[in-house]
Amino acid sequence: MDVLRPQARAFVAVVQHGSVTSAAEQLGVSKSTVSQALKDMEENFGIRLLNRTTRQQSLTPIGERLYHRCCEILRSATALESDVHEYLAEPSGKFTIAAPQIAITAKIASTLSILCGKYPQLRPNLILEEKQSDLVEHKIDVAIRLGQLCDSELKAIKLGDIREIYCASPELLAGHGLTRRDAGCAESVAKLPFIANSWQSSRIELFRGIEISPTIVCSCSVAAYECTLRGAGFSRLPEAMADKAIADGRLCQLLPGSFELVSPLYALHPFGNLPPLAVRSFVEGLRSALKSST
Repeated sequence: MDVLRPQARAFVAVVQHGSVTSAAEQLGVSKSTVSQALKDMEENFGIRLLNRTTRQQSLTPIGERLYHRCCEILRSATALESDVHEYLAEPSGKFTIAAPQIAITAKIASTLSILCGKYPQLRPNLILEEKQSDLVEHKIDVAIRLGQLCDSELKAIKLGDIREIYCASPELLAGHGLTRRDAGCAESVAKLPFIANSWQSSRIELFRGIEISPTIVCSCSVAAYECTLRGAGFSRLPEAMADKAIADGRLCQLLPGSFELVSPLYALHPFGNLPPLAVRSFVEGLRSALKSST
């Protein structure tokens, strides 16, 4: 189509304007360019499109059929370009985001709110995953991933880092005869029931050779957080998820200053170096929202 379109445009202009000279003026090119386009088209197809004399021209039977086809091609190409320009200028339609159920859900929601205000025809679909989905298979435009990434052909943009800490409720500590001071002792903490996420291993190194096994396994951090608040055990949570509960006394940080796990947070998309405007705007907005909260 890229090769045919200049030839089709020249052919249609000659038919509509009655001569090569008039067609060249209309297209803003030289007569020789239009003549060469016609010649190339006739040679490519091995047919004669126009019967031409010094005073007049007429379409051959096959030329008339191709003239109507070329008009369709040019209309379709124009409509295609219009759709692309409209899409690039203002994203619209379905926009799917997949993310784990971690503390940045509120940041994602606020970013989507801003995006929808800017592009009212956009229809976001936010999927909170329990396990990572294949972006291409499930038609996901952008996915949020925590931790080290596997090698893939997906484009990865680092959004920031998520810091995780160990937490427990004061009631859990008291029920096991521990005080807040004991929260800094790894040997004491290791005696408490542990709440793990399903993606964590069956045994976790708590602190310098002290290993623990989970008593409760949850499918996401939100469930682990709720179980921790209710004294079912202690857990490793994103700091941003636990900070308010720690500040108002509903949770205590365990092993402060001794344990800290920082995991990178990424946005992935399957569009290579040409992401749609909606993807670029969402990623940039989320990165800014996360940066402003640190």
